[in-house]
Order: sequence, then C-alpha cells, then structure tokens
Amino acid sequence: MAISIRTVAVAVLFLIASGAAVYPQAAQWVEQYHQSKANDLLSASIAEVEPGEREELRAKADEYNQSLLRTGPVTGNPEYFEQMRLADTDVIGRLRVPSIDLDQPIRHTVDEYALLSGVGHAEGTSMPVGGLATHAVLGGHRGLAEAVGFTHLPNIEVGDMVYVDSLGETMAYQVFDTEVLEPLEAAVHPIEPDRDLLTLLTCTPLGVNSHRFVALAERVDVAPDHEVVMARDFPGPPWWIAWAGGGLAFTAAATVFVARQDRRRQVPQPARRYVPVDEWVLPPLDVLIARNENRPAPHA
Repeated sequence: MAISIRTVAVAVLFLIASGAAVYPQAAQWVEQYHQSKANDLLSASIAEVEPGEREELRAKADEYNQSLLRTGPVTGNPEYFEQMRLADTDVIGRLRVPSIDLDQPIRHTVDEYALLSGVGHAEGTSMPVGGLATHAVLGGHRGLAEAVGFTHLPNIEVGDMVYVDSLGETMAYQVFDTEVLEPLEAAVHPIEPDRDLLTLLTCTPLGVNSHRFVALAERVDVAPDHEVVMARDFPGPPWWIAWAGGGLAFTAAATVFVARQDRRRQVPQPARRYVPVDEWVLPPLDVLIARNENRPAPHA
C-alpha cells in the first residue's frame, strides 16, 4: 500500500525538529574535539623544541613586545606572524578559565578562521608571553551554534583565575575588573610599565553585538606545583549521539503510528445506496397491527 503524503510530512517534520535540537550540541562537541587535538599538537610541538630554541622564541617575542612601547599598536607588521611560530601547528598558546569551563587554543589575529577555531590574539597588542610592560588581548566569538568561543565570558567574575600556556610555560592571571564598553573604548589597551596585563574581549549583548564585554586580568604568582583544575575533560562524552538516537527512534515511532492510522482509513467500506422515501416498501397495515398487538404489555 502506498505511503501517504501525511506520513511523509510527519517523518520529515520530526527529522527536521530532531536535527535542529541536536545540531548545536553536535557542532560544539566536534569543535571542542578539534580544539583538544590542536592543544595536544601544540604540546607535542613544544616538546620537540630544544630548550635553547624555546628561549630564543621567547626572547624574540619579548623583543617584539618592547617594540610596541616605542611604536604603539601596529598592524600589518610581517614580523607579527613569525612570533611564537612552531613547526606543525598554527596554535601559539592555550587559554583556560576553569570558572566558566573554557579551554581554547590561541592563534594569530582575530580573523574569522581563528575565532571559529578557538581564540584569537589581537594584532598590535603584546604577544602572550608575559613580562612587565605587556598587555596581551585575546578575543573570541559569542553565541555561535558551531563554536563555543567566549559565549560564557560574561559569567566571569572578579577574582577568577585565567591561565595562558605559552611556549611550555603556564602563566596565571587573576581577573580584577569586568566592564561593558563601546567598541571604540574597548579598542584601547594601554600598556603600563610595571604590570603584566591580559584582556579577554567579546561582543555583547548576545545577538545584538553593539558593545564589548571586557575582562581585565593581571599576572599573579602561584606555587610551582600549582595545578590547573578544569571541571571536566574536553570535549567530554558525545551525549548528542544519544539525543540523536532518541530523536530518530521517536520519529520512527511517530511515523509508524501515523502510517497505521492512514491504513485504517484506507480500508474499503461496504457501499451504501440511498433509497428515496417514495420508494420505501412498507409492510401491509394488518401486519403492522398484528405486530403491535403481539408486543408484551409494559410493566405497571
């Protein structure tokens, strides 16, 4: 028996609804999986670099940062993309914020590729290697279905810890201020002589993006054996597969139910012929009288 249009429509609608519900979770899990692999590749690349070469990269980044004190923010400098560059990876660092469950790789610039793949370093600001008279700025997208980015950055609070992994060293920063600024105000990142500063920057309000949410942090000393404790491992279990399976099972059940209802409606019913009143055939009058006389009397 042919499948009805109603059955097909129900199946398609449930598939679309299930896909729309599962897609953000699946896309963000895949993104976090790739970010985790990027962080692992960064660690492997750093491990392959000799200590002397690592110090040379750090000294080169320090020199670049010192040049910003003389020139101010400069973009388009070809030397920028050579800073902290390692073989086999375009990742230059790793950002972790345990309080908002954030673990992202850092790449050069805040272009679309960098922000869809993690966090970007703003060109014209200090390279994230630490040191006095530096101010590194990291930016991220917010509210994308396929990328977590800085979606939860506005949940950060004063006193929260921020960690930046750079050339094999983990630097600890503590948030001392958060604010919402106009875009032009948020673009100003002054370098202070005796401070090691870090700014985390994203758009707000969500979906409007008319302002910038800014979290300011300063380098703090931690114990040599201090460990960064994240709430969970990344990317975590792929629970979206279970949700997808449940959605498919529900779609199949709904489709079967509708198909059965349609089949019942399609069962042929015996034809009924309409007989006009003037063609009705009634029993003779004496027969009707006899039937009435033979009926039992009603109970009193």
